[in-house]
Amino acid sequence: MSANTTWQERRIFLSSTFRDFHAERDHLHEVVFPALEERLRARHCHLVPVDLRWGIETADQNEAEGKELLVLKVCLGEIARCRPFLIVLLGDRYGWVPPPGRMAAAANEAGFEAELTGKSVTALEVEFGALGLAAAQRRAFVYVRAPLPYHAMPAELAAVYSDAHATDADAPLRRRRLQELKERVGREMPDRVRRYQAAWRGDQQRVSRLEPWGQMVLDDLWRELDADTAALASAAPTRWQDQERAELDDFIGLRGRLVLGRDELLAQLQAHVLEPAAPGKSWGRCLVAAPGSGKSAVFAALVMRLLARDDVLVLAHAAGISARAASLDALLRRFCDQLATALAVRDPSEGVDDPEELYKAFASLLSRVAQTRRVVVLVDALNELESTAHARHLAWLPTHWPANATMVVTTLVGPEVAALEARAGVEVVTLPPLGTNDAAAIVASVCARYRKSMPRPALQALLERRRPDGELACGRPLWLHLALEELLLLDEDDFARAASYGGSAEQQLQALLVDVARTLPGDIAGLYGALLDRVEDAYGAVQACAFAELLAASRHGLRESDLQGLLPAVTGEPWDELRFATLRRGFRAHLVLRGSPLRWDFFHGQVREAVGRRGLADAGQRKRIHAAIAAHLGELADDDDLRCSERMVHLVAADDRDGAALAYARATGRELAGATQALADAVTGPEVHGRSGVDWVVALLDAGLDDSHCGYVVGQFCDELLGALEHRGHLGERLRLAEAVCIAAENLATRAPSNAPTLRRLATSAETLATLYLRIGRASEARGWFEQGLDIARRLVQL
Repeated sequence: MSANTTWQERRIFLSSTFRDFHAERDHLHEVVFPALEERLRARHCHLVPVDLRWGIETADQNEAEGKELLVLKVCLGEIARCRPFLIVLLGDRYGWVPPPGRMAAAANEAGFEAELTGKSVTALEVEFGALGLAAAQRRAFVYVRAPLPYHAMPAELAAVYSDAHATDADAPLRRRRLQELKERVGREMPDRVRRYQAAWRGDQQRVSRLEPWGQMVLDDLWRELDADTAALASAAPTRWQDQERAELDDFIGLRGRLVLGRDELLAQLQAHVLEPAAPGKSWGRCLVAAPGSGKSAVFAALVMRLLARDDVLVLAHAAGISARAASLDALLRRFCDQLATALAVRDPSEGVDDPEELYKAFASLLSRVAQTRRVVVLVDALNELESTAHARHLAWLPTHWPANATMVVTTLVGPEVAALEARAGVEVVTLPPLGTNDAAAIVASVCARYRKSMPRPALQALLERRRPDGELACGRPLWLHLALEELLLLDEDDFARAASYGGSAEQQLQALLVDVARTLPGDIAGLYGALLDRVEDAYGAVQACAFAELLAASRHGLRESDLQGLLPAVTGEPWDELRFATLRRGFRAHLVLRGSPLRWDFFHGQVREAVGRRGLADAGQRKRIHAAIAAHLGELADDDDLRCSERMVHLVAADDRDGAALAYARATGRELAGATQALADAVTGPEVHGRSGVDWVVALLDAGLDDSHCGYVVGQFCDELLGALEHRGHLGERLRLAEAVCIAAENLATRAPSNAPTLRRLATSAETLATLYLRIGRASEARGWFEQGLDIARRLVQL
């Protein structure tokens, strides 16, 4: 695989007075920044907005002057880190004017020389972050809001938004200095000053109608960021192997960023895979843990560490990230391709159809490369590979593992663990929950990324939250990251609550953070439920629920073109591209673009589970959503990728036997291959709508089809499905299916005794059934079916 797993950051500092610009800041975080994050992710860039509405911890500073100086230093330090990207919001308040001594001390430490007497923090930020740079270096934008209808506001609220309505003695001086600041930015950087008009909602006492302004900010920032990151854009790969590697690179880049507090474990794993072989030394290690414990993040971080070395060949795979990634065949072919490339030889797996031969090709290539180079095999989420016996029991692993090769895999508890425990040389390790010290280190690290510091009482509240089973919630890294996101995304309503706590502004904010931390759900599903609540409140329950349920019902996401047809069909509301863009961005980092063609999908499987429990718990609703997707896919071109791979999956999930039978009868080419794969998965998988998978599939032979279409289904079962199950599934399942096919073919032959295609299908199914009977030792029955097959063959000669 490639080493393209190092992502970059682009930081943007947000400067304004606070209380009068909560609405604009919220709009940036809810609409503009998610849109930028979406675009930058395609270039392996993380957007890091720095919004210091909370996060400057001054609890250690006993004196007021110490607190003030620390705030100023943090502001200037963050602007320096974010330069040249700066957003300035100016209204009708000049803002806090610190004592000149503290202002000068902070400016001197930042290396900024200017006349600072009487200037506000906002003015200092503008001068340091924008006016202090040469024109050619500026990437800052200043947005000046037109006056609000202060006459329609209560007097005390108008004073919050405008110094002209303040009654203190310094208000006239602040108004004059604000006007001077506006005139200066307009004079010195006219091409970067924008003026906008917002509305005032008197019933809600807040600024509103910010969409045009938000679009203007998005256009401005993307123009700069686009030029800044254009060189990072890469051409889309054409080979499927390279497409899978690119998708894996993205997965590793995103998940590897989340691993914190696991340094000791990562050091142990790295030592394990790199230490020379020795008698009694294990060659494989399996990490087992519950969902949300950070297995994938550890996998990603280990891959990134090993890719930085020149002496190791890394074979990495994450089973849950795409439709193809769940295929054992695709995993091995990609590994064989990589090994053959390392040897500079032709890939011996090309053209191999027999799984056993594919396993031998992989074992041979692995052994040859390991003779001269350390090879490390890393597989994440073994439990998400296809549900076949070969995958579940790891029949694909070489019987004799090469001495110079090692392996690390992750999985949930399941048959894969038992299969690995049965192999000599494999050590199964339970991934422990995070300790409170590691959890605290994660909080500090994530907050530091956004230049914040968590107040100690709020941190303690987070660390003390417990799951419903009584375990500490912070032991699950995923819960901790979700909880921090809830705190990082506090909005205007939350900050309005802070005033009810009493005390100083700092004490109010701290009390707010503690209160939110204490009331967060203690389980991951509950936190995702809070996310869904927030999205539904912000963007409308009908659209948000439909969008989430459609993605949850999909296996690996849906394209925007699919959603353009599906959302109106499910909601009854017309498609609105802008509304859709706003809605999907409400999910922020929990939604990602994956694969080729690009599909919108949930970042973590537990979002899908949370939506499933919430909106798809009702069997009827679940079937309706799957039926809608199946109907949509059925209207697409015959060779459409998603139609070919997913239509039958959704027909089965919708419990639409008639539709599935008719679709299988008519399927050809790639759609036939995809439908066969889906039915084979159903046969070998768990129960389907309260009955065994093989029974559900067998029932397709009794669907309400005419004899012509029923004959095609029998033919597809004979020629495709039974063959697909040759190397997978239990023999009893194949026998049950073959018996049903024979019965269906006999019934058709009885009604049309001279129909040659029907007789040929009966002969083929009879021979298959005879072979299966012979394999289980039922010789007399096998002889009877062989003789019936010969009799049918003689009849065919006479036709």
